[in-house]
Amino acid sequence: MMAAKIVVVRTNSSRCRGRGDGGGGVGTNKIMPLPALGLCVILLSLASPGEAIYLGPKLSHMVVDGVTGVVFVGGENHLYQLDSELNLFVDVKTGPRNDSTKCFPPPGFCYANRTATNNYNKVLVVDSQRRYLITCGSVFQGSCEARSLTNASRVLHTPEGTNMKNSAVAANTANASTVAFIAPGPPALMGTVLYVATTYTGTSRENRVFRDVVPAISTRSLQEHNRFSLAQVDNNFLKGRQSALFLKSEIASTYPIDYVHGFSSGGFSYFLTVQRDTVNLQNRGKKTTKIIQICQEDSFFFSYADIPLRCVKNGVDYNVLETARLFFPGSELAQDMFAGRIPGDSLVGVFSRTDPEWKTVDSAICVYSMKEIRQKFLENIKLCHQGNSSVSGGGYLRVGPRGNCNHQ
Repeated sequence: MMAAKIVVVRTNSSRCRGRGDGGGGVGTNKIMPLPALGLCVILLSLASPGEAIYLGPKLSHMVVDGVTGVVFVGGENHLYQLDSELNLFVDVKTGPRNDSTKCFPPPGFCYANRTATNNYNKVLVVDSQRRYLITCGSVFQGSCEARSLTNASRVLHTPEGTNMKNSAVAANTANASTVAFIAPGPPALMGTVLYVATTYTGTSRENRVFRDVVPAISTRSLQEHNRFSLAQVDNNFLKGRQSALFLKSEIASTYPIDYVHGFSSGGFSYFLTVQRDTVNLQNRGKKTTKIIQICQEDSFFFSYADIPLRCVKNGVDYNVLETARLFFPGSELAQDMFAGRIPGDSLVGVFSRTDPEWKTVDSAICVYSMKEIRQKFLENIKLCHQGNSSVSGGGYLRVGPRGNCNHQ
């Protein structure tokens, strides 16, 4: 179990405020009341208030181009581009599109009539190295586009063909999760790649033929000649290796995994998930949070491992991660939360506690040192290979190179 510094968050207040540090600081064992959803809306007081801009009812992602300060916002049927002063520059209508979940991405074959279908933004990432915007929507089996950073209405690249592994990247429903980020890839790829995690959506027989070939986790190429394709594929018949991981087919439709966040740290790529603590259909179990680690020099995910990420206070388990971010604590925060040790990059997460019906009761904030997380991974992997079955767990991914030792 990962040790963490924790701030309990009570949910019986409608205001956001800190206690103890002049009303603004958050430290160990300090109470921060939040709304019932465990989210705090921060209001910024501007010296010269400007005109408010309404960008639609269902926004899902926002990203800022670190070079120009331009802001991109993705939502239902729209992609917005704002300048560095937050003036609306472009409103791209991305849907509804004529589509069906029983169709290959255009120009592929379709087993059903295409109808007007809402397009929900699933991925919005700036490729700062190659200078384009990556957008993936829920239509066309979650396919992606490369767009101009100067004018988001200009499409630079759209995948073609019926190879679902290469064109279907994101989830293809409104509520299923997709997490994507750019980070260094294996040396053979000579640059960065797109790491993607996608919730399985093949819950009906008609959809399964399409979604069974969409990986749960994959690395995607960002090179112009094979953009968004699986980064590496070994076509050797006996090996059949690829830069992708899949859920076991027998449990994929009954064991949903919600991907909450992803990031790069210390030569590894990480995903944070919320999932049931058992794959047994006879036992609903409780929800649990896990962290996945993949070595960035690994072409075929041989290094994949996951462990539970616990947020516990006085015996109370805040089991469901709501949101998380990687940050670098300053000296004062390090003194307060890590006894003066400089932890390097750290992970902060908002967790909620759920009742047996999976309804949120209250929330808490936990902070982890990434150095300690990596050490815990190393310890668990060693224990597993020494035959300690208490840390093997798992059972939901297709058998990997280390068998059960992939899931700690």
